[in-house]
Amino acid sequence: MKHLKLLLCLPALLALSACDEAPLDETRLAAAAANEDRAAGSCSPDACGDYIPANSCQCDAACVDYGDCCDDVDAVCNDAPADECQSNEDCPEFCGWNDDNLRVCKPWAQVGESCEGFVLPAFRATCAPGLECEFSEPTFDVPGVCVDPDDGGEEPAFCGGIAAIQCPLGEHCELDGNYPDAGGTCNPGSAQGGVCGGIAGFTCLDGLECVIDSPFPDADGLCMEPCIPAGCSGQVCALESEAPGVITTCEVLPEYICFGETTCGHHGADGACGWDQTDAYLECLSGFEEPVEPAADSCEGHCDDQAEAGCYCDAVCEFWGDCCDDKVAVCG
Repeated sequence: MKHLKLLLCLPALLALSACDEAPLDETRLAAAAANEDRAAGSCSPDACGDYIPANSCQCDAACVDYGDCCDDVDAVCNDAPADECQSNEDCPEFCGWNDDNLRVCKPWAQVGESCEGFVLPAFRATCAPGLECEFSEPTFDVPGVCVDPDDGGEEPAFCGGIAAIQCPLGEHCELDGNYPDAGGTCNPGSAQGGVCGGIAGFTCLDGLECVIDSPFPDADGLCMEPCIPAGCSGQVCALESEAPGVITTCEVLPEYICFGETTCGHHGADGACGWDQTDAYLECLSGFEEPVEPAADSCEGHCDDQAEAGCYCDAVCEFWGDCCDDKVAVCG
């Protein structure tokens, strides 16, 4: 309705006169309050912008202020869609948006029709109640298709068998037995060692985690058994299945506080379990290292003097041939 008022004010703006708010006409206010037949009236194109006292409802810009607008004033005088809405309560199905970004009543999308996605948002196409929007890939970059969840959908693909048929990436083969050449069906989720992550967002089976060793977005990884702290004091990083069998002594050393600066995971060589060697973790550990005493035949602390083992670290030891082995490295 505000668009109508602005539209009808444009001639006045062009004539350098402003559409300022003026005192409302008491006679029109009284007529609008007493009018019980407004809903029966309708606008015609030649009535847009004019106040016609004889009419039961009005089609001018001021009708918004007086409350005597015809119900179809927007559709007739402002080119608004006839099915304009503000909420789902205004529609038999749902209130969405059209290609002109106007809110209009829209029909539910049915089985087999396109539905919401990144390029087709839900406010433009929504599945009817009871249906689900199924996407061909999990990033939602493309529209989905409305499906009936009770319909069963397509049968899972066959896998295994004498031909050892493999499942697509992101799925695993559930065999129907443990006999040779057993067959089965492909189901969502990668098994141990299967691909996960990536731009398709493949997931792992329950109990596995996706280990990605690349910082790049959409990088893929492998599904692996989780690593957890093990041992009496939680000082060993081991596979979850092996953790109960890890036997250690039960002391609590001061340096164990450094475990708060790292995480247990697949941080070792070739994805083995290990503590993440973060800068904070290594710095913490360095504070608990015992100082190393120099060897008896070392020049450390004995430059221009004789080392404890009897060799020399002075300027003439080369002449006498009795320099300590590290004399040049330590004393020059």
